[in-house]
Amino acid sequence: MKKWLVFGLFLLSGLLLTACKPSSSSYVFNYYDYMDTFIQIQIESVAEKQGRKKVFSADEMKQHEDAIGAIFSMYHELSTNFEPLKDPNAYLENIFSINQKQNQKLQIDRELYDLIAFAEEIKVLTDGYFDVSIGKAVDIWKSIMTVETESIKVDDYLFIFSYRNSSGNVIDKNAFGVVESIATNLSNQKIYTIRLDDETIDVMANDHIQRMNFQRGDRYYVYYVYDGEKKPENKVLINQTGIVTAVHLNVDVRNQPIVEQVELDLGDRTITIDKNDVYQKEITQENYNWALSQSETLDFSQNEIVLEVENQKYYITLKGEDAKIDLGAISKGYATQLVYEYLNDLGFIYYSISSGTSSIVLGQNTQRPNEGYIYAVGLANPYRIVITEPNTYGRIFVKDTGITTSGNYEQFVLFNGHRYHHILSPFTKKPMQYYHTVSLIGHDAGLLDALSTALFSMPPEVMEEWLDRHQEEYALEVIRFNQNLTIDTFLTTTVFEEN
Repeated sequence: MKKWLVFGLFLLSGLLLTACKPSSSSYVFNYYDYMDTFIQIQIESVAEKQGRKKVFSADEMKQHEDAIGAIFSMYHELSTNFEPLKDPNAYLENIFSINQKQNQKLQIDRELYDLIAFAEEIKVLTDGYFDVSIGKAVDIWKSIMTVETESIKVDDYLFIFSYRNSSGNVIDKNAFGVVESIATNLSNQKIYTIRLDDETIDVMANDHIQRMNFQRGDRYYVYYVYDGEKKPENKVLINQTGIVTAVHLNVDVRNQPIVEQVELDLGDRTITIDKNDVYQKEITQENYNWALSQSETLDFSQNEIVLEVENQKYYITLKGEDAKIDLGAISKGYATQLVYEYLNDLGFIYYSISSGTSSIVLGQNTQRPNEGYIYAVGLANPYRIVITEPNTYGRIFVKDTGITTSGNYEQFVLFNGHRYHHILSPFTKKPMQYYHTVSLIGHDAGLLDALSTALFSMPPEVMEEWLDRHQEEYALEVIRFNQNLTIDTFLTTTVFEEN
Protein backbone atom coordinates (compact mmCIF):
# COMPACT_ATOMS: atom_id res chain seq x y z
CA MET A 1 0.00 0.00 0.00
CA LYS A 2 1.40 3.40 -0.94
CA LYS A 3 1.90 5.75 1.97
CA TRP A 4 0.28 9.17 2.01
CA LEU A 5 0.32 12.29 4.15
CA VAL A 6 -2.41 13.37 6.53
CA PHE A 7 -2.48 17.15 6.54
CA GLY A 8 -4.17 19.59 8.91
CA LEU A 9 -3.92 17.12 11.79
CA PHE A 10 -0.50 15.51 11.41
CA LEU A 11 2.01 14.23 8.89
CA LEU A 12 2.60 10.50 8.97
CA SER A 13 5.88 10.28 10.84
CA GLY A 14 6.84 7.06 9.12
CA LEU A 15 6.84 8.59 5.64
CA LEU A 16 10.53 8.76 4.81
CA LEU A 17 11.72 9.61 1.33
CA THR A 18 13.45 6.70 -0.33
CA ALA A 19 16.60 7.32 -2.31
CA CYS A 20 15.95 8.32 -5.90
CA LYS A 21 19.34 6.93 -6.93
CA PRO A 22 21.96 4.86 -5.07
CA SER A 23 24.36 7.75 -4.54
CA SER A 24 21.87 9.99 -2.69
CA SER A 25 20.67 9.69 0.89
CA SER A 26 17.54 10.56 2.86
CA TYR A 27 17.66 13.04 5.73
CA VAL A 28 15.16 14.20 8.35
CA PHE A 29 15.63 17.60 10.00
CA ASN A 30 13.64 18.09 13.22
CA TYR A 31 13.19 21.47 14.95
CA TYR A 32 11.43 21.61 18.31
CA ASP A 33 12.05 25.15 19.56
CA TYR A 34 10.70 27.46 16.88
CA MET A 35 7.27 28.97 16.13
CA ASP A 36 5.79 27.15 19.15
CA THR A 37 5.38 24.00 17.07
CA PHE A 38 7.21 20.92 15.82
CA ILE A 39 8.83 21.39 12.40
CA GLN A 40 10.10 18.53 10.28
CA ILE A 41 11.81 18.45 6.88
CA GLN A 42 12.28 15.19 4.99
CA ILE A 43 14.69 15.59 2.11
CA GLU A 44 16.87 13.77 -0.42
CA SER A 45 20.48 14.91 -0.73
CA VAL A 46 20.32 15.15 -4.53
CA ALA A 47 19.77 18.50 -6.26
CA GLU A 48 19.54 19.65 -9.85
CA LYS A 49 20.34 23.12 -11.15
CA GLN A 50 20.74 24.32 -14.73
CA GLY A 51 20.63 20.72 -15.91
CA ARG A 52 23.45 19.55 -13.65
CA LYS A 53 22.91 17.13 -10.76
CA LYS A 54 24.74 17.29 -7.44
CA VAL A 55 24.63 14.99 -4.44
CA PHE A 56 25.39 16.80 -1.18
CA SER A 57 27.65 15.16 1.37
CA ALA A 58 26.63 14.49 4.96
CA ASP A 59 28.64 17.53 6.12
CA GLU A 60 26.95 19.72 3.53
CA MET A 61 23.50 18.46 4.56
CA LYS A 62 24.34 19.33 8.17
CA GLN A 63 25.21 22.86 7.03
CA HIS A 64 21.83 23.10 5.27
CA GLU A 65 20.07 21.82 8.39
CA ASP A 66 21.76 24.54 10.45
CA ALA A 67 20.97 27.24 7.88
CA ILE A 68 17.29 26.27 7.85
CA GLY A 69 17.23 26.25 11.64
CA ALA A 70 18.69 29.76 11.62
CA ILE A 71 15.80 30.98 9.43
CA PHE A 72 13.16 29.56 11.75
CA SER A 73 15.07 30.78 14.81
CA MET A 74 15.29 34.35 13.52
CA TYR A 75 11.58 34.65 12.72
CA HIS A 76 10.66 32.96 15.97
CA GLU A 77 12.62 35.57 17.94
CA LEU A 78 11.45 38.52 15.84
CA SER A 79 7.76 37.62 15.66
CA THR A 80 7.00 36.37 19.16
CA ASN A 81 4.68 38.53 21.23
CA PHE A 82 5.17 36.46 24.40
CA GLU A 83 8.71 37.28 25.47
CA PRO A 84 11.38 39.96 25.02
CA LEU A 85 14.53 39.43 23.02
CA LYS A 86 17.23 37.47 24.75
CA ASP A 87 20.18 39.41 26.11
CA PRO A 88 22.56 39.75 24.32
CA ASN A 89 20.75 39.71 20.99
CA ALA A 90 21.56 40.73 17.44
CA TYR A 91 18.11 42.18 16.75
CA LEU A 92 16.83 45.68 17.43
CA GLU A 93 13.23 44.96 18.48
CA ASN A 94 10.73 42.12 18.34
CA ILE A 95 6.93 42.12 18.39
CA PHE A 96 6.85 41.80 22.18
CA SER A 97 8.94 44.95 22.66
CA ILE A 98 7.09 46.87 19.94
CA ASN A 99 3.79 46.17 21.68
CA GLN A 100 5.23 47.65 24.88
CA LYS A 101 6.21 50.91 23.13
CA GLN A 102 3.09 52.22 21.45
CA ASN A 103 3.26 55.59 19.72
CA GLN A 104 7.07 55.42 19.63
CA LYS A 105 9.05 55.44 16.39
CA LEU A 106 11.30 52.39 16.66
CA GLN A 107 14.10 51.21 14.44
CA ILE A 108 13.65 47.57 13.49
CA ASP A 109 15.52 45.01 11.42
CA ARG A 110 14.88 44.78 7.70
CA GLU A 111 13.59 41.20 8.07
CA LEU A 112 10.87 42.20 10.54
CA TYR A 113 10.01 45.30 8.50
CA ASP A 114 9.48 43.19 5.38
CA LEU A 115 7.31 40.68 7.24
CA ILE A 116 5.03 43.38 8.71
CA ALA A 117 4.87 45.19 5.37
CA PHE A 118 3.77 41.93 3.75
CA ALA A 119 1.07 41.51 6.40
CA GLU A 120 -0.18 45.05 5.73
CA GLU A 121 -0.37 44.32 1.99
CA ILE A 122 -2.54 41.28 2.72
CA LYS A 123 -4.79 43.41 4.93
CA VAL A 124 -5.56 45.54 1.87
CA LEU A 125 -5.88 42.48 -0.38
CA THR A 126 -8.44 40.86 1.95
CA ASP A 127 -10.51 44.01 2.47
CA GLY A 128 -9.47 44.14 6.13
CA TYR A 129 -10.24 40.51 7.01
CA PHE A 130 -6.55 39.93 7.77
CA ASP A 131 -5.35 42.35 10.42
CA VAL A 132 -2.31 41.71 12.62
CA SER A 133 -3.14 44.64 14.93
CA ILE A 134 -6.06 42.91 16.71
CA GLY A 135 -3.90 40.95 19.14
CA LYS A 136 -5.80 42.20 22.19
CA ALA A 137 -8.97 40.48 20.99
CA VAL A 138 -7.05 37.31 20.21
CA ASP A 139 -5.65 37.34 23.77
CA ILE A 140 -9.15 37.57 25.24
CA TRP A 141 -10.49 34.53 23.43
CA LYS A 142 -7.30 32.55 24.01
CA SER A 143 -7.57 33.27 27.72
CA ILE A 144 -10.87 31.43 28.09
CA MET A 145 -9.27 28.36 26.52
CA THR A 146 -6.99 28.08 29.55
CA VAL A 147 -9.71 28.31 32.20
CA GLU A 148 -10.06 24.55 32.57
CA THR A 149 -6.36 23.67 32.37
CA GLU A 150 -5.17 26.38 34.74
CA SER A 151 -7.18 24.87 37.59
CA ILE A 152 -5.89 21.30 37.16
CA LYS A 153 -4.17 19.87 40.23
CA VAL A 154 -2.59 16.61 41.35
CA ASP A 155 -5.12 13.71 41.69
CA ASP A 156 -7.61 15.36 39.31
CA TYR A 157 -9.25 13.10 36.75
CA LEU A 158 -8.69 14.11 33.13
CA PHE A 159 -10.06 12.83 29.87
CA ILE A 160 -7.34 12.83 27.21
CA PHE A 161 -8.77 13.08 23.70
CA SER A 162 -5.31 13.42 22.11
CA TYR A 163 -1.86 14.74 22.92
CA ARG A 164 1.48 15.40 21.23
CA ASN A 165 4.34 13.07 22.02
CA SER A 166 8.02 14.07 22.19
CA SER A 167 8.32 13.78 18.40
CA GLY A 168 5.46 16.21 17.85
CA ASN A 169 3.05 13.57 16.55
CA VAL A 170 -0.62 13.65 17.55
CA ILE A 171 -1.57 10.53 19.52
CA ASP A 172 -5.27 9.70 19.96
CA LYS A 173 -6.09 8.32 23.41
CA ASN A 174 -9.76 8.87 24.30
CA ALA A 175 -9.03 7.66 27.83
CA PHE A 176 -9.39 8.71 31.46
CA GLY A 177 -6.29 9.37 33.56
CA VAL A 178 -5.19 10.70 36.93
CA VAL A 179 -2.76 13.60 37.36
CA GLU A 180 0.31 12.33 39.20
CA SER A 181 2.52 15.43 38.95
CA ILE A 182 2.68 18.88 37.35
CA ALA A 183 5.81 20.59 36.00
CA THR A 184 6.63 23.70 33.97
CA ASN A 185 8.94 23.65 30.95
CA LEU A 186 11.36 26.35 29.78
CA SER A 187 8.58 28.04 27.78
CA ASN A 188 6.49 28.33 30.96
CA GLN A 189 4.01 25.73 29.71
CA LYS A 190 2.37 23.32 32.15
CA ILE A 191 3.20 19.64 31.69
CA TYR A 192 0.93 17.08 33.37
CA THR A 193 2.11 13.53 34.04
CA ILE A 194 -1.01 11.39 33.65
CA ARG A 195 -1.42 7.80 34.80
CA LEU A 196 -3.70 5.76 32.55
CA ASP A 197 -4.70 2.12 32.99
CA ASP A 198 -1.88 0.84 30.79
CA GLU A 199 0.78 3.57 30.76
CA THR A 200 1.94 6.93 32.05
CA ILE A 201 2.13 9.84 29.62
CA ASP A 202 3.05 13.53 29.65
CA VAL A 203 0.51 15.98 28.23
CA MET A 204 0.60 19.76 27.91
CA ALA A 205 -2.02 22.34 28.74
CA ASN A 206 -2.65 23.02 25.04
CA ASP A 207 -3.24 19.35 24.22
CA HIS A 208 -6.83 18.20 23.76
CA ILE A 209 -7.60 17.34 27.38
CA GLN A 210 -10.53 17.96 29.67
CA ARG A 211 -10.89 18.16 33.43
CA MET A 212 -13.61 15.74 34.44
CA ASN A 213 -14.45 16.73 38.01
CA PHE A 214 -18.20 17.15 37.46
CA GLN A 215 -20.03 19.67 39.61
CA ARG A 216 -23.61 20.88 39.76
CA GLY A 217 -24.15 23.69 37.29
CA ASP A 218 -21.39 22.58 34.88
CA ARG A 219 -22.32 22.76 31.20
CA TYR A 220 -21.77 19.72 28.96
CA TYR A 221 -22.46 19.39 25.26
CA VAL A 222 -23.68 15.87 24.51
CA TYR A 223 -23.12 14.57 20.99
CA TYR A 224 -24.79 11.20 21.52
CA VAL A 225 -25.52 8.55 24.13
CA TYR A 226 -25.94 4.79 23.95
CA ASP A 227 -29.32 3.29 24.75
CA GLY A 228 -28.06 0.04 26.19
CA GLU A 229 -24.89 -1.70 25.04
CA LYS A 230 -22.21 0.37 23.29
CA LYS A 231 -23.11 -0.55 19.72
CA PRO A 232 -23.73 1.61 16.64
CA GLU A 233 -27.38 0.58 16.48
CA ASN A 234 -27.89 1.85 20.06
CA LYS A 235 -26.52 5.33 19.37
CA VAL A 236 -28.98 8.13 20.16
CA LEU A 237 -28.12 11.59 18.81
CA ILE A 238 -28.50 14.43 21.32
CA ASN A 239 -26.49 17.45 20.05
CA GLN A 240 -27.59 19.65 22.94
CA THR A 241 -26.05 21.42 25.90
CA GLY A 242 -27.09 20.18 29.32
CA ILE A 243 -26.58 21.46 32.86
CA VAL A 244 -25.31 19.04 35.52
CA THR A 245 -28.03 18.45 38.12
CA ALA A 246 -26.67 15.35 39.88
CA VAL A 247 -23.47 13.28 40.00
CA HIS A 248 -23.41 9.59 40.97
CA LEU A 249 -20.07 8.46 42.43
CA ASN A 250 -18.24 5.21 43.04
CA VAL A 251 -14.68 4.54 44.26
CA ASP A 252 -11.59 3.28 42.44
CA VAL A 253 -8.94 0.79 43.62
CA ARG A 254 -7.26 3.57 45.64
CA ASN A 255 -10.59 4.26 47.37
CA GLN A 256 -10.77 7.60 45.52
CA PRO A 257 -14.16 8.86 44.27
CA ILE A 258 -14.85 8.43 40.56
CA VAL A 259 -17.81 9.55 38.51
CA GLU A 260 -20.10 6.72 37.43
CA GLN A 261 -23.04 8.63 35.95
CA VAL A 262 -24.11 12.26 35.52
CA GLU A 263 -27.60 13.67 35.18
CA LEU A 264 -28.06 16.60 32.79
CA ASP A 265 -30.98 18.98 32.40
CA LEU A 266 -31.48 19.64 28.66
CA GLY A 267 -34.35 22.05 29.26
CA ASP A 268 -37.05 19.88 27.71
CA ARG A 269 -35.91 16.68 29.43
CA THR A 270 -33.30 15.15 31.72
CA ILE A 271 -30.80 12.54 30.52
CA THR A 272 -28.11 10.43 32.17
CA ILE A 273 -24.64 10.10 30.67
CA ASP A 274 -21.77 7.78 31.54
CA LYS A 275 -18.22 7.10 30.34
CA ASN A 276 -19.39 5.33 27.17
CA ASP A 277 -21.32 8.35 25.92
CA VAL A 278 -19.80 11.15 23.85
CA TYR A 279 -19.81 14.59 25.43
CA GLN A 280 -17.55 17.55 26.08
CA LYS A 281 -17.44 20.17 28.79
CA GLU A 282 -18.39 23.72 27.86
CA ILE A 283 -17.18 26.96 29.35
CA THR A 284 -19.52 28.72 31.76
CA GLN A 285 -22.00 31.37 30.73
CA GLU A 286 -20.02 33.77 32.90
CA ASN A 287 -16.75 33.13 31.03
CA TYR A 288 -18.43 33.44 27.66
CA ASN A 289 -20.13 36.70 28.63
CA TRP A 290 -16.83 38.05 29.93
CA ALA A 291 -14.98 37.31 26.67
CA LEU A 292 -17.78 38.80 24.60
CA SER A 293 -18.04 41.96 26.66
CA GLN A 294 -14.27 42.46 26.83
CA SER A 295 -13.82 42.13 23.08
CA GLU A 296 -16.77 44.43 22.35
CA THR A 297 -15.12 47.26 24.29
CA LEU A 298 -12.11 47.25 21.96
CA ASP A 299 -11.93 49.96 19.30
CA PHE A 300 -9.80 48.98 16.30
CA SER A 301 -10.81 51.95 14.17
CA GLN A 302 -7.76 53.92 15.31
CA ASN A 303 -5.27 51.07 14.88
CA GLU A 304 -2.41 51.98 12.59
CA ILE A 305 0.97 50.45 11.82
CA VAL A 306 3.24 53.12 10.33
CA LEU A 307 6.25 51.76 8.43
CA GLU A 308 9.01 54.09 7.24
CA VAL A 309 12.42 53.84 5.57
CA GLU A 310 14.98 56.59 6.18
CA ASN A 311 18.61 56.47 5.11
CA GLN A 312 18.38 52.72 4.58
CA LYS A 313 17.09 52.23 8.11
CA TYR A 314 13.68 50.74 8.90
CA TYR A 315 11.15 52.08 11.39
CA ILE A 316 7.77 51.19 12.84
CA THR A 317 5.25 53.15 14.91
CA LEU A 318 2.31 51.31 16.43
CA LYS A 319 -0.69 53.60 16.97
CA GLY A 320 -4.05 53.02 18.60
CA GLU A 321 -4.99 52.49 22.24
CA ASP A 322 -6.28 48.97 21.52
CA ALA A 323 -3.62 48.02 18.99
CA LYS A 324 -1.45 44.97 19.64
CA ILE A 325 0.46 43.16 16.90
CA ASP A 326 0.08 39.38 16.67
CA LEU A 327 1.92 37.72 13.78
CA GLY A 328 0.82 34.19 14.68
CA ALA A 329 -1.26 33.89 11.52
CA ILE A 330 1.59 34.68 9.12
CA SER A 331 5.08 34.34 10.60
CA LYS A 332 5.27 30.53 10.44
CA GLY A 333 4.15 30.42 6.82
CA TYR A 334 6.42 33.34 5.94
CA ALA A 335 9.47 31.59 7.42
CA THR A 336 8.46 28.32 5.75
CA GLN A 337 8.35 30.10 2.39
CA LEU A 338 11.89 31.40 2.95
CA VAL A 339 13.04 27.85 3.72
CA TYR A 340 11.39 26.65 0.51
CA GLU A 341 13.20 29.40 -1.44
CA TYR A 342 16.48 28.35 0.18
CA LEU A 343 15.98 24.73 -0.93
CA ASN A 344 14.74 25.75 -4.37
CA ASP A 345 17.74 28.01 -4.97
CA LEU A 346 20.03 25.07 -4.23
CA GLY A 347 18.09 22.86 -6.62
CA PHE A 348 16.61 20.34 -4.18
CA ILE A 349 13.81 18.33 -5.78
CA TYR A 350 12.58 15.69 -3.36
CA TYR A 351 11.42 17.02 0.02
CA SER A 352 8.53 17.83 2.30
CA ILE A 353 8.42 20.68 4.84
CA SER A 354 5.94 20.27 7.68
CA SER A 355 5.68 23.39 9.83
CA GLY A 356 3.40 22.26 12.61
CA THR A 357 0.02 20.77 11.83
CA SER A 358 -1.30 23.40 9.46
CA SER A 359 1.34 24.41 6.92
CA ILE A 360 3.33 22.23 4.57
CA VAL A 361 5.36 22.73 1.39
CA LEU A 362 5.99 19.78 -0.89
CA GLY A 363 8.55 19.11 -3.57
CA GLN A 364 8.34 15.77 -5.35
CA ASN A 365 7.72 12.34 -3.86
CA THR A 366 10.24 9.61 -4.71
CA GLN A 367 7.77 6.93 -3.61
CA ARG A 368 5.53 7.62 -6.62
CA PRO A 369 7.84 7.73 -9.66
CA ASN A 370 5.23 6.05 -11.86
CA GLU A 371 2.56 8.58 -10.88
CA GLY A 372 4.44 11.79 -11.57
CA TYR A 373 6.15 11.98 -8.15
CA ILE A 374 2.99 13.31 -6.52
CA TYR A 375 2.00 13.27 -2.87
CA ALA A 376 -1.39 12.01 -1.73
CA VAL A 377 -2.27 14.42 1.08
CA GLY A 378 -5.05 13.51 3.48
CA LEU A 379 -7.16 16.38 4.82
CA ALA A 380 -7.83 15.91 8.53
CA ASN A 381 -11.42 15.38 9.62
CA PRO A 382 -12.10 18.41 11.87
CA TYR A 383 -15.30 16.90 13.26
CA ARG A 384 -13.77 13.66 14.49
CA ILE A 385 -15.51 13.28 17.83
CA VAL A 386 -14.30 9.78 18.79
CA ILE A 387 -11.33 7.65 17.81
CA THR A 388 -13.44 5.24 15.73
CA GLU A 389 -14.35 8.00 13.25
CA PRO A 390 -12.19 8.55 10.12
CA ASN A 391 -8.95 10.53 10.43
CA THR A 392 -9.59 12.29 7.14
CA TYR A 393 -12.51 13.50 5.06
CA GLY A 394 -10.67 13.38 1.73
CA ARG A 395 -7.34 13.74 0.02
CA ILE A 396 -5.65 15.75 -2.69
CA PHE A 397 -2.90 14.79 -5.14
CA VAL A 398 -0.19 17.44 -5.48
CA LYS A 399 3.51 18.19 -5.88
CA ASP A 400 5.70 21.29 -5.97
CA THR A 401 3.19 23.32 -3.99
CA GLY A 402 2.17 24.58 -0.56
CA ILE A 403 -0.89 23.70 1.51
CA THR A 404 -2.23 25.59 4.52
CA THR A 405 -5.28 24.94 6.68
CA SER A 406 -6.99 27.24 9.16
CA GLY A 407 -9.39 25.42 11.45
CA ASN A 408 -11.25 25.32 14.74
CA TYR A 409 -10.52 21.75 15.78
CA GLU A 410 -7.21 21.87 17.66
CA GLN A 411 -7.56 24.74 20.13
CA PHE A 412 -11.09 25.66 21.11
CA VAL A 413 -13.68 25.72 23.86
CA LEU A 414 -17.35 24.89 23.50
CA PHE A 415 -20.33 27.09 24.29
CA ASN A 416 -23.84 26.10 23.22
CA GLY A 417 -22.24 23.52 20.98
CA HIS A 418 -20.18 26.07 19.03
CA ARG A 419 -16.39 26.03 18.99
CA TYR A 420 -14.76 29.26 20.10
CA HIS A 421 -11.21 29.34 18.80
CA HIS A 422 -8.35 31.78 18.18
CA ILE A 423 -9.19 32.89 14.61
CA LEU A 424 -11.09 36.16 14.93
CA SER A 425 -12.92 38.42 12.56
CA PRO A 426 -11.46 41.95 12.80
CA PHE A 427 -15.00 43.26 12.30
CA THR A 428 -16.93 41.25 14.91
CA LYS A 429 -13.89 40.77 17.22
CA LYS A 430 -14.92 37.18 17.93
CA PRO A 431 -14.59 33.70 16.39
CA MET A 432 -17.08 33.13 13.58
CA GLN A 433 -19.04 29.95 12.97
CA TYR A 434 -19.04 29.44 9.21
CA TYR A 435 -16.51 26.63 8.72
CA HIS A 436 -14.56 23.98 10.57
CA THR A 437 -11.59 24.24 8.21
CA VAL A 438 -10.50 26.23 5.18
CA SER A 439 -7.61 24.68 3.20
CA LEU A 440 -5.65 26.59 0.56
CA ILE A 441 -3.28 25.23 -2.07
CA GLY A 442 -0.83 27.59 -3.77
CA HIS A 443 2.76 28.63 -4.23
CA ASP A 444 3.56 31.04 -1.37
CA ALA A 445 3.34 29.57 2.13
CA GLY A 446 3.30 33.00 3.78
CA LEU A 447 0.46 34.22 1.59
CA LEU A 448 -1.48 31.00 2.14
CA ASP A 449 -1.04 31.26 5.91
CA ALA A 450 -2.54 34.75 5.99
CA LEU A 451 -5.24 34.16 3.38
CA SER A 452 -6.57 31.02 5.05
CA THR A 453 -6.97 33.06 8.24
CA ALA A 454 -8.79 35.85 6.41
CA LEU A 455 -11.09 33.54 4.46
CA PHE A 456 -11.97 31.61 7.61
CA SER A 457 -13.75 34.68 9.02
CA MET A 458 -15.54 35.60 5.78
CA PRO A 459 -19.21 34.63 5.38
CA PRO A 460 -19.63 32.17 2.49
CA GLU A 461 -20.99 34.76 0.07
CA VAL A 462 -18.15 37.18 0.91
CA MET A 463 -15.54 34.45 0.43
CA GLU A 464 -17.01 33.44 -2.91
CA GLU A 465 -17.10 37.03 -4.15
CA TRP A 466 -13.48 37.49 -3.04
CA LEU A 467 -12.45 34.32 -4.87
CA ASP A 468 -14.19 35.52 -8.02
CA ARG A 469 -11.89 38.55 -7.93
CA HIS A 470 -8.62 36.99 -6.81
CA GLN A 471 -8.50 33.20 -7.19
CA GLU A 472 -7.09 33.17 -10.72
CA GLU A 473 -4.61 35.99 -10.08
CA TYR A 474 -3.02 34.20 -7.12
CA ALA A 475 -3.48 30.65 -8.51
CA LEU A 476 -5.38 29.54 -5.40
CA GLU A 477 -7.22 26.27 -4.84
CA VAL A 478 -9.67 26.20 -1.92
CA ILE A 479 -11.47 23.46 0.00
CA ARG A 480 -13.76 24.37 2.88
CA PHE A 481 -15.36 22.04 5.43
CA ASN A 482 -18.51 23.85 6.53
CA GLN A 483 -20.19 24.03 9.91
CA ASN A 484 -23.05 21.91 8.60
CA LEU A 485 -20.48 19.20 7.72
CA THR A 486 -20.77 19.72 3.96
CA ILE A 487 -17.70 20.28 1.79
CA ASP A 488 -17.28 22.94 -0.90
CA THR A 489 -14.40 22.98 -3.36
CA PHE A 490 -13.07 25.83 -5.50
CA LEU A 491 -10.53 23.93 -7.59
CA THR A 492 -9.14 24.38 -11.08
CA THR A 493 -6.28 21.87 -11.37
CA THR A 494 -6.04 20.01 -8.05
CA VAL A 495 -7.58 16.54 -7.89
CA PHE A 496 -9.66 16.03 -4.72
CA GLU A 497 -11.21 12.75 -3.58
CA GLU A 498 -13.78 12.84 -0.80
CA ASN A 499 -13.89 9.83 1.53
